[in-house]
Amino acid sequence: MKTALIIPLYNKARYVQASLASVLAQTHRVDELWIIDDHSDDGSVAVVEDYLSQCPLPLPTQTRVQRLDQNLGPGAVKNLALDQCDSELVMFLDADDCLAPEYLGYAQQLMGQHQLSLMISQVTFLPQRLTRPDPLLWRDQLQPLAPGAYRLNQPLLTVTEPEFILGVGNNVVAQRHYLQQVRFAEQVRLNENVDFWFRVLKQHHTKADFSVGLNCTYPLQVQEVPGSLSRQVYSSWQQVEYPVLFSRYQHSDDPYERRLMRKFLTLWAEHALQRLPDDEQKHQFVQAYTPLYQRFSVPWPAITQGKHDDHSHHSATARTSL
Repeated sequence: MKTALIIPLYNKARYVQASLASVLAQTHRVDELWIIDDHSDDGSVAVVEDYLSQCPLPLPTQTRVQRLDQNLGPGAVKNLALDQCDSELVMFLDADDCLAPEYLGYAQQLMGQHQLSLMISQVTFLPQRLTRPDPLLWRDQLQPLAPGAYRLNQPLLTVTEPEFILGVGNNVVAQRHYLQQVRFAEQVRLNENVDFWFRVLKQHHTKADFSVGLNCTYPLQVQEVPGSLSRQVYSSWQQVEYPVLFSRYQHSDDPYERRLMRKFLTLWAEHALQRLPDDEQKHQFVQAYTPLYQRFSVPWPAITQGKHDDHSHHSATARTSL
């Protein structure tokens, strides 16, 4: 199947060359490589164009570098790409993340052999070298396909498990025709990937020909970088972005949507309380959102004293989900 890899790019001049190198080193060559620069101001496009012009590896038949004349945000950039892409398989890659050389070839092989519609991969978070999800946590929900590869028997149940990773680092390869009626949320920067892929699953999970795999052999390599959401520190509780998931499902009675809400309410609280500057801001945050947490019977975590520690256990928890 023809494969497209799309890199939404915004101010990642320091990292994008390594990402491109990992794409061009794939044992299964990408047919369509599209880098869309979302109005970067750090020279990211110059890095891309210089690398591609000098790269000794063969470039994909269709290689495009597109500069946008205004910043649209990650959701709008991905919608633009899906509207114009014509490959059967699609993957997005953050410009600071990398693929193992076998990543796409392995995904295509498994998807072809086992009629998979989507392939979700494990994620290794760097520099911690923390890899999730752990398939041993849900052995009763997985059907082995090959060593390190599984089919999700109940995709919506598994992806709403607390420790499951979906959409973080764009860890999904998908058949494009399953994505044609779902759009990424625009004008948001928190959870737009999780929101998108969950809605794709919701739309198709009851169809007889829809099947979801899990790749635990070649994890996506996700790099924590300065300035990323996981390391953001807030001066006021009002600066903490309200996730698009909450806007969409805060009044839902659907059991899977409620499971997703409970999962992300816990993670959002941990994320915010570790990054607010003092107890006063933390208490105001708790007071503002207590009715929402009560509605979903989610307890508040203990209010963290002091500022965020990038190497804490909670740092890894928040990063792997937000």
